[in-house]
Amino acid sequence: MSKTDTTQINCSTTLFELLAEMKNQTNTEQSNFQPKSPSNFSSECWFDDATILDMDYFVKTLSGIKAKGVRADLIGSIITHYASKWLPDVAEKGITQFEAESPESVTTSWMKKRFFVETLVNVLPPEKDSIPCNFLLRLLRTANMVGVDGSYRQELEKRISWQLDQACLKELVIPSFSHTCGTLLDFELVIRLVKRFVSLDNEGAKSGAALVKVAKLVDSYLCEAAVDANLRLDEFVTLAGALPSHARATDDGLYRAIDTYLKVCFLLSWMFQFLFCFIYDSMFC
Repeated sequence: MSKTDTTQINCSTTLFELLAEMKNQTNTEQSNFQPKSPSNFSSECWFDDATILDMDYFVKTLSGIKAKGVRADLIGSIITHYASKWLPDVAEKGITQFEAESPESVTTSWMKKRFFVETLVNVLPPEKDSIPCNFLLRLLRTANMVGVDGSYRQELEKRISWQLDQACLKELVIPSFSHTCGTLLDFELVIRLVKRFVSLDNEGAKSGAALVKVAKLVDSYLCEAAVDANLRLDEFVTLAGALPSHARATDDGLYRAIDTYLKVCFLLSWMFQFLFCFIYDSMFC
């Protein structure tokens, strides 16, 4: 048996022992047990050993963990920590192990990222809210950047839409990687996410508080996007009007976005600004 095989067996054993202990604690102390945060897993040898970079081994190990009945939120913590350690662009801060130990060509690195993202999407737990929304947004950003298959991006968008009220503006501001898009930000992506979230609200799957949070997020996003002179009027109006009128407790955020947009478009004709205000009044007043 090789040294690598021995290391993998030892690391896998450590992992299974850890999770078996967690499961026992969950069964006996359901009300008092607090799951470890992703950062606490970093001390486990299986995370720190370079052999876990093998995606096939990781997927097999994860399948074994799921078979033991480990909770979906713990599975999610394992996946997010693993991805943050090995996949650039999804870590919240700092250099990842992938960047530090992978002196590969740009093309090879690009292809590996694509494979990484597609594999991670395939192993995400089906349970809603098992993966943090902001992590999913970072994963979607990477997916768009490396051009993964559309079905994977659609799956991420569906998951993000369900949790959109948990998103932060920083992660929602995703650049456009399409050569056909005229704006700096992927504005059409956000429109799709918001419309899907609103459809969930219409079905009664989301609370009114969640809708208010998304409305604030949308207005903040509009303020960010409004500084782009290439943002079209119809795009701005579509996103602003994607939310029902009762979603906004106050229109202050939307007014700030409109003010920013009009200042950027200062050189446009007076008639354009009049038309913009007329459309707004028709939709929101």
